[in-house]
Amino acid sequence: MAKVSLIFSLIYILMGIGGYFASGRASVTALIPTFFGIIFFILSFIAIKKPRLNKHMMHGIMLLVLLSLGGTFKGFGKLLSWIGGQEVDRLMAVQIQGTFFILNAILLILGILSFIKARKAKE
Repeated sequence: MAKVSLIFSLIYILMGIGGYFASGRASVTALIPTFFGIIFFILSFIAIKKPRLNKHMMHGIMLLVLLSLGGTFKGFGKLLSWIGGQEVDRLMAVQIQGTFFILNAILLILGILSFIKARKAKE
């Protein structure tokens, strides 16, 4: 799971930097996915390099995933509205927030499945 979260962290970093420059560097908030990605990267890297800390690092990542889901839920709702044909303000921000929400939801599901698999392997 640490390698999976490492891949997601790189996607988040690129997504944030891309959004920041694509928006003409209008707001530093476009870098929020990058900030999360850096933290995910560090935790994932530690989990890979020190396997005995894997469990703790993955729990930390899942906690951050939950926080980011809460923070991007509104953007995801706006993304669904836009997909449904409604006009939205700050379209790029909505797209990035919605994508960040979806990716974090996928990462959460993968994390839960990994936790279940680890628990069953322990028994």
